[in-house]
Amino acid sequence: HAQHALTACRTGDWNLYGPWIAANLAPIYLEWGDTDAAGAVLDADSDDAVDPVGRSLRLEARGRLASALGRPGRALAHFTDVGRTAAALGLVSPGFLPWRSWAAQAAIPAGHGEQAAQLIADELVLARRAGDGGGEALASIQHAPVYTLGYRARRDHVLVDADTLAARGAPVVETDRGGDVTFHGPG
Repeated sequence: HAQHALTACRTGDWNLYGPWIAANLAPIYLEWGDTDAAGAVLDADSDDAVDPVGRSLRLEARGRLASALGRPGRALAHFTDVGRTAAALGLVSPGFLPWRSWAAQAAIPAGHGEQAAQLIADELVLARRAGDGGGEALASIQHAPVYTLGYRARRDHVLVDADTLAARGAPVVETDRGGDVTFHGPG
């Protein structure tokens, strides 16, 4: 039915809604594992002829597609473009466009861990501001593999040498937090 709605929106005065439907249809295709169909629905129209909100929604969907295709740098670029557009429109609430959460998930595999942490921190501040100001918040983030050493840790607490771990994509990083050795990774 969504495909029929998308086709109908490409006629007459309804073209404004096509990007909105495409932005909602593409993630469904991604859930089904069909990246080709998601890409096709997002590429069917030009971003230039779209209202700024529809463009942002479609860019967010493009970012999700880029993430699914293993292109975190491209995904991060799409998500930050969403953020610039949303900010220009005054749409800063993560309740409407949670682009920072998606950008943070793309930033980590793109090698921008500090940027990811800042995006999540900003998202929490904005969410609290938009909410009632009370209650607690939970931030969920998926890390690229890394071992962190707290200030109480010793290198000999890591049972595999750092060069071997780095070669396997899981570097050992010293931090100023408490504790010993901690593995952070996907999942």
